[in-house]
Amino acid sequence: MSAVYNFPNHISGTTFNGALFTFEINVAPADVADASMTFTNPLKSEKILTPGAGLTLVPGGFEVDAQVIDWDPSTYIYKNSITLVNGYKKEYVRGKWKITSR
Repeated sequence: MSAVYNFPNHISGTTFNGALFTFEINVAPADVADASMTFTNPLKSEKILTPGAGLTLVPGGFEVDAQVIDWDPSTYIYKNSITLVNGYKKEYVRGKWKITSR
């Protein structure tokens, strides 16, 4: 089962400072080969972050990069998927992110 993390509310058009997600397998940092995050609002508009496009792989996990979030105000539901170097795929974290207007 994936962990739940709800991002703090964020104002559209401003800089998000980033977030780091790390995890261990058998008390060792996970060896992540790929990761993505998909954010969907009630109108089914999607925002997808991948390595090089808003997401960075780091030892033991991934980081949502610092970036300007210029999304339509809404409450987005997100899920993350990771692929380990051994090919194992898992949904690691999921939650909500409310983007507000100025």
